[in-house]
Amino acid sequence: MAQFERAKVTIGDEEFHIRRVPRAPESLYVATAVALRPSDDTAAVLRSRELWRAVDEIRGAEAAPPNDGTRIKELAELLNRPFEVHQADPPACEVVLPREYIPNRRIPPVVLLVTELAGDWNHYDVVEARRPAMLHRMQPRRVGVVPLGPNVPEVPDPIINSQESGISQRSAARQRSPSPQPSQVQNQRLIVATWNAQGVAALGVKDNVDAELYSRGVHVAVLQETKIPPQQLITQHYRWVVEGAPLRGARGLALLVRRDLPYIQLISHTLVCPDVMIMEVSAYDKMFSVIATHVPGDVNPRQLEVSAAVAAAVAARPHHRCILLGDFNAHLGQRDRNGPTDVLGKGTPYVHSNMAGVGLLQIARIHHLRIITTAGFARGCQTTWIGGGLRGGPRAARSQLDHICTNFSNVNSVNANFATQVSADHKIVYATLMLHLPEPDPPGRHVEPDPDPAQQLPRHAARKPRIPWALGRLNEEVALQELYQGALTHALEQLENRFGNLSWKQVAEAMETAANAQLRVQESPMTPRRREAANRRRHAYTLTRREPGDEFAEELLREATLAEKRASRRHAEEKIEQFFREVDGVRPANKLNVAFRYLKKEKRQQAPQANNITMRDCEEVVQRMAEGEHPDRLPEDPGGPITTAPTAAQLREYASKLSKRTAAGPDGLPGELFIHGPPKLFQVLEKVVGEVWRAGEFPAASTQSMQHPIPKKARPAGVDDYRTLSLCNTIYKLVAKHMMVELTTVLPPIPYYQAGFRASRSTYDHLFLLRRVLDAHWQAGSAVHVMALDIKAAFPSVNKKQMVRILQEMGVSAYLINRIIALALTDVTFIRYGKAMTSTVLRGREVRQGCPISPYLFTLALHWAIARAVARLHRFSLDITRPGLLPAVCAYADDILVVSDRFRDLVAFLTAFRAELPPLTLEIKFAKSEYLFRKPAFDDPEPIPRPIAIGDVNLQQVEKIIYLGAAITNQLDRRPIIKHRIQKTQRSAAVLLNSLRRHPLPISVIKRFHTSIILPATNYELATVSSTKATRSKLRRENAIIYKSLLATARPPHVVIPANDAPSVNRSIRAARIMYRGHILRTPPGHPLRLAYDLNLGLKQGRPCYDYVKSLEQDMDRLPEPPEGWAELLLNKIATKNFLKETRDQDYSSEEEVEEEEDEEDNPGEPQAVHGYRQVLEAFSEDEVSEEEEEH
Repeated sequence: MAQFERAKVTIGDEEFHIRRVPRAPESLYVATAVALRPSDDTAAVLRSRELWRAVDEIRGAEAAPPNDGTRIKELAELLNRPFEVHQADPPACEVVLPREYIPNRRIPPVVLLVTELAGDWNHYDVVEARRPAMLHRMQPRRVGVVPLGPNVPEVPDPIINSQESGISQRSAARQRSPSPQPSQVQNQRLIVATWNAQGVAALGVKDNVDAELYSRGVHVAVLQETKIPPQQLITQHYRWVVEGAPLRGARGLALLVRRDLPYIQLISHTLVCPDVMIMEVSAYDKMFSVIATHVPGDVNPRQLEVSAAVAAAVAARPHHRCILLGDFNAHLGQRDRNGPTDVLGKGTPYVHSNMAGVGLLQIARIHHLRIITTAGFARGCQTTWIGGGLRGGPRAARSQLDHICTNFSNVNSVNANFATQVSADHKIVYATLMLHLPEPDPPGRHVEPDPDPAQQLPRHAARKPRIPWALGRLNEEVALQELYQGALTHALEQLENRFGNLSWKQVAEAMETAANAQLRVQESPMTPRRREAANRRRHAYTLTRREPGDEFAEELLREATLAEKRASRRHAEEKIEQFFREVDGVRPANKLNVAFRYLKKEKRQQAPQANNITMRDCEEVVQRMAEGEHPDRLPEDPGGPITTAPTAAQLREYASKLSKRTAAGPDGLPGELFIHGPPKLFQVLEKVVGEVWRAGEFPAASTQSMQHPIPKKARPAGVDDYRTLSLCNTIYKLVAKHMMVELTTVLPPIPYYQAGFRASRSTYDHLFLLRRVLDAHWQAGSAVHVMALDIKAAFPSVNKKQMVRILQEMGVSAYLINRIIALALTDVTFIRYGKAMTSTVLRGREVRQGCPISPYLFTLALHWAIARAVARLHRFSLDITRPGLLPAVCAYADDILVVSDRFRDLVAFLTAFRAELPPLTLEIKFAKSEYLFRKPAFDDPEPIPRPIAIGDVNLQQVEKIIYLGAAITNQLDRRPIIKHRIQKTQRSAAVLLNSLRRHPLPISVIKRFHTSIILPATNYELATVSSTKATRSKLRRENAIIYKSLLATARPPHVVIPANDAPSVNRSIRAARIMYRGHILRTPPGHPLRLAYDLNLGLKQGRPCYDYVKSLEQDMDRLPEPPEGWAELLLNKIATKNFLKETRDQDYSSEEEVEEEEDEEDNPGEPQAVHGYRQVLEAFSEDEVSEEEEEH
């Protein structure tokens, strides 16, 4: 049978060249084609002296076969086409086919000749390019199909060893690592990246490139446009192989492989052409073929040549794990999404593909590659290059040029972002690929090694579920809960039958398997309207494909598409309406959070702020966390008290109290999987936790945490403007909750002054007590001094060793202390900033913020310091039960407020408290601490704010202190309080209006937004304030303005609703005040809240007599008298709530009555230094309410 080394196929005016490429140890014939762009009159024929290499270079010493056109003739006969065969210099031939054979006139025609992997050409096939999806069905087994260009060099076979030994690298890898069994598979990750760095020759650029890639955890990277000669070099974390430049105008490629990881090794590399290079990499004892390329743009005649070389390199590896990385200069169009869904995702913003995009799509579809940069993982991948102006500016050119393709792996994540240390107009595109690798099958129980946390390798990716889970449906649907419980029970029973006692890692894998099987996220079922609209659109689309260019069919398709969008939008609005109908049953304190959770998806996307935050800065923060001494374990008394491990019933109770819809820890298991877990899960956890509890050593996998930076300011400028929140594993939370329960049973309760992290305590308690004391002293005509102390970096600075000594002083057993040290005070953590991870360190000081027991331990240590300070001061009482309630200390965690009627009490407390802080390595931040002086009819001659000396330090004297989100003023003037509330309300309304203007919603939905967002933001803290006519009128007017602004965005347009039709803010505040009155009455006698409510220090002549009690009596008089009386009703919280709900809509009062309300009690004795309310409100209404830069 004749074999042709070269051939030319002519279709009409187009010419296509093919050649045979030999392979060893078996022959592989690859058909190549050149796509020519036809002009108006004739085709431009590409010719080159280097069209093909000489036959002797391809065949070696082997003689060339004779020329014969028999097989080409047979092929043409099968196609039933006229043909011509022109003899040429052997070994070559030419085939001519008619012009009408061209399959698709929209793009340059391409002919694909397919050959089998065999010793001779025993099969030919011609596949039309009209429907690329047909290639997968028509392609023979083990066939390479490659569209190539005119100057295609020989592609070396990766199976052939580049060394002198006769054994290939792949064969050697097979000998080293036997094939794993299905039961011996675990997940590993390989992070790859591509980046057009635009030159690395300058001094220091290579080190900056190293830092950029290392901060993103990249294992293997490809750089384009290196602009340096071929060489091999080593930087801090990577081994570099640079090739290409300056060959034939190429600008250079570089392959980078991590040099500090033993499981990532570079085996060999080969330069195919100046812009294509192949690298064989061994990762986790498996071989990967990394193909790097830089495809020129559409105007460059070398584009087809480079694309052909890439295609040939992929075709030569039909059974290899291929990773294709590079700058393809290709953007992919949505109209080209007509092939398999796993090739091209939805993350492409373009309508049509350019020429390079067409070539990339053909390679991907033919060779079963997945273009993961368009799979919809990150919106940043939609634009990987911005040039031609300021980055992100209006004149900047944007495109999607860089891509990553694979044929073997599930993708964990993919992202693209600009470098911060290297100036380049291309983004760094990097992806995390999940691999399945062998793991030895342990006999009996599997014991996890617990490495030294200080010696652990850097962690680059947190574990995530392989597929998204429908956690919302799991919380609501009982049937889905039963399916998940059954799947998890079955998985745990199988593991127990196989291994016996299980480890935590095996339990976590069983939970993930059950969730993947039963909790897959499914699209919401279509409504009948959506289903009908979708069917109409599909029918119209079919007509347009049958009759291209038919105007009627295209118009029908446009109308059907718009109808489908309207139906889909209406379906989404119905779901929102249903949500806000159900949100009425949520606690008022949680309504704001639940409602804002719906707005996160619609939040206005702002341009990224330019800042200097880099992963190097985050790495420095992590290293600072490692500073400090870690507490040592205490010697345990064998006969001492032993704290029992949690039982299955206790674990189930702790799980039922977990918060829903919270972020998961490093293990990726959210709390819902435990909340709805079966009894078998907690039986297994009882054994797992009991074993490690008795041993006193917890595995690192359960105690590890992930730090998530949260900005303190709206526009953070550096790492100091962030605070870190620890995301802990759920199993850790369950065990830590048990430790806290055991600890609280041993220790006496913390006195009433501390409200932070306490059960049945709220911010309202401290605010009410503080306002009642201040108002009572104002009526009595006496002065009050208030000092707010701020502790510098309280949580990050606390000394863990001193916390252990405090627990010993309080009488906690060494047995329980050692378990607290092993679990809560041993924190192996890292920072995740965006998609990048820092290295893992063992935290020296700084307790976690985000776990059940760590805040309690911090509060306990701070109470130790405050209690020792107060013990020296005979006038202070931490229970706040002294007559007159002063002096008093109010604390919410580290927010400390000291109130007294004597200035020397503040000096004494500050001196004593400062002396107790050094053992805890804490200090007071005097720059943010404040002092407030409140005295009736006191006209201060000096301006405020100003510094004032308290002891040997200076604090800032102010007119207003923000404590727990509320305003405490130096005058009996409720105007600043109302102004502060209006500012917070306007901030919430601004976020809501930005969303509603972009996505108009029906009036019914907007009204529920107002009820769930605006009213809670307005009513906060007002339950503890005595309200007057002026305050209520101002709130009513502002609420009406916001309400009408919201309704103006409604769809469809409507008549503007009058102001008096807005939901009543006054009624909402009145109900909150009455509910809080019931809360006071339900406290035991002698409670600080009761003492504060009954506080009466006398009324000085000329002082205002209108206070909180009289204001509350007015509110109760406006409601109908309950049958059982107010005193009896308020003792029942549920009955009170139902009564207020029933009487809410009764027309017992109106907003006009509020305007007519008499409040002359406030006026007679008001000091002259305070302006009249009418003038104040008029002046305030003219001021623009600005957003505060910082909150307390």
